[in-house]
Amino acid sequence: MRDEKPKLFLLLAEDPFYTPAYVRHLLQTFPGQITGAAFASGFLSYKRIWRTLLIYGLWEFFRHGVIVTVTNLTGGRTHNLLKEHNVPIYEILSSSDPNLATILKNQAPQLIVSNNWPYRLKQNVLEIPSIAAINLHLGKLPAYRGVFPIFHALLRGEKEFGVTVHHMNESFDDGLIINQEAISIDAHDTLFSLYPKAFDCGTRLIGNAIEEISADNTTTAPNGPEGKSYFSYPTIAEIARYKRIMFRRWLRRI
Repeated sequence: MRDEKPKLFLLLAEDPFYTPAYVRHLLQTFPGQITGAAFASGFLSYKRIWRTLLIYGLWEFFRHGVIVTVTNLTGGRTHNLLKEHNVPIYEILSSSDPNLATILKNQAPQLIVSNNWPYRLKQNVLEIPSIAAINLHLGKLPAYRGVFPIFHALLRGEKEFGVTVHHMNESFDDGLIINQEAISIDAHDTLFSLYPKAFDCGTRLIGNAIEEISADNTTTAPNGPEGKSYFSYPTIAEIARYKRIMFRRWLRRI
């Protein structure tokens, strides 16, 4: 049993849809323990934007884009929430940005808590927290490592997908599993119906993981090598196949 409540440092990407509720839960559950937060900036590319347009469709892409633009103009919902709680905020521009290591050394957190962080952490960063660095991944590890795991689960006709909290190492989604939960995929489900379920589940799991680690009461499970699979951002062919699958699901609903 650890005597002190650990200091938490958050790694995030600004998102007006799901991240604010996630951060609000952490602020309420661990008051005074979040001593800083870093946001990943500059990781969007033209390729990623137009492929997201193809996946979402014109209307959903436009609707999401308007919400993102408006909230960013007002400072960002997650940024503003952290500012209300006087949590220091930092912007990290790339995976090689040396400022992250400097910030963390100055903050000296016991736990790094990552969600939707796109950059690989190097060993010199991972060694800074005195207890652990953990990550929330919306895939059923050791399978569905990588990018957009819910999309790839839908594309492959899975009956469920997983939400996992795991220790971090220098490889993406590779550390030991702390906790995990499966969520069923029903015939009517889409990305837009599954993401809220995933983040609700993930918010609860990350909170549980922090409490277990704080109490020095965690058990871990292997994260491979058996059952490993990795997926990158969807190709044009995969997006076309996904759209056909979603169209057939829509036809069955009408």
